[in-house]
Amino acid sequence: MEEAEPRYRWVEDLVDSDTKAMGTYLAILNLLGPRSDVDYKNVDKLGDFIMTSHEMKSWLAFYFAGRAEDIREAYEAGREFVDRLFTNEPSAWRSYERNIILSEIEFNFYDKFLKAFKKYLKLANIPEELREIVREVLFDVRLQLYGDSLITLITHAGTSKIRGDTLRKNIETHRKLKGEDMNKLILCLEKSGLVVKYYQHGEVYIFPAPCLSDDVIELLVRSEKLYGRPPAVGLELSIPPPPAPERFNEKPSGKLLEEIVTYVFWDLGFGVVPNWKSLSKTGSPIEVDVWAWKKVDNIKFTVYVSCKNWNKPIDRQVIDEETGRVINLREMPHIKIIITKQVGEQAKRLAEANGFVVIELREKAKAENAKEIYELVYRTLSKIFTRMTPPT
Repeated sequence: MEEAEPRYRWVEDLVDSDTKAMGTYLAILNLLGPRSDVDYKNVDKLGDFIMTSHEMKSWLAFYFAGRAEDIREAYEAGREFVDRLFTNEPSAWRSYERNIILSEIEFNFYDKFLKAFKKYLKLANIPEELREIVREVLFDVRLQLYGDSLITLITHAGTSKIRGDTLRKNIETHRKLKGEDMNKLILCLEKSGLVVKYYQHGEVYIFPAPCLSDDVIELLVRSEKLYGRPPAVGLELSIPPPPAPERFNEKPSGKLLEEIVTYVFWDLGFGVVPNWKSLSKTGSPIEVDVWAWKKVDNIKFTVYVSCKNWNKPIDRQVIDEETGRVINLREMPHIKIIITKQVGEQAKRLAEANGFVVIELREKAKAENAKEIYELVYRTLSKIFTRMTPPT
């Protein structure tokens, strides 16, 4: 029996480079945005018409600023995509069916569009002091907290569009921003390319699905101010890290252990985020004390860490709760770690039976012993991860 032809094979050569994929995706966003409710009876040269529209000109000029060859390549890919869409999908002239088709195409070629967006985003335009609030807003949109009675989630992959007034109202409600602070935040979203804007009875913002992904949100947490210095290269560290007590000389926060563990993973060469908001299988947020990751070839290796900086030993109930939290995560970590002062014997056996690595500190982390805690955790984790490397 012959294998069935993939339905959207006609798209493949239009996403075989980052520039072409970006041009194709911007054409998709334009059709899903300002043209989402338009029925077309005459589709002759529609590709040219759409790609020379005011919105497309401004979007192309923004993402490919100063790169005329890239603009031309992206333009041609977008134009060709629109023309092929109506040739290969006869029902696409009807807006309702076209939006379903576009959603399926976005989903099928999502990895290509994500790769292109990561290349052409301008995250350097987001000041350090605003990166955390930008992350929070992206999480809110991804969790569909900014509901719009007229415009809401529009694709399977998660692309959303929100009216400007609704966006501002919800940011004020959920993030307590207003006035000039609100204007700065909206401007950051625009100047970074995390949203594309068009006008339809007022401002409308499209949040492309790639910009709501963990891959992009992770790029917002690279902070010299927070993490001190660039991460080490690779997992194999033959010498101990430099003394780190100055990192913890400031007034300690209530999450000192999380901060120490974050530094350890950073020095081991991981990407790492404290208080990471992950998604559960039902779509609700789950806060993880420390979430770390590292690309190993084509695999994204992830680590879940629970930090219990308590005076008393943790018991079986805590292990049950942590086990339940991990099971409910949409993205399952490759390794689970609990770091605490002490674990009861029964709780320790249960934790190990459930696949947790348990690190006991024997004392609660405080400002005065932070260096010692850091070194203990570093030594333990470096042994775990260096032993994962096969001998040469």
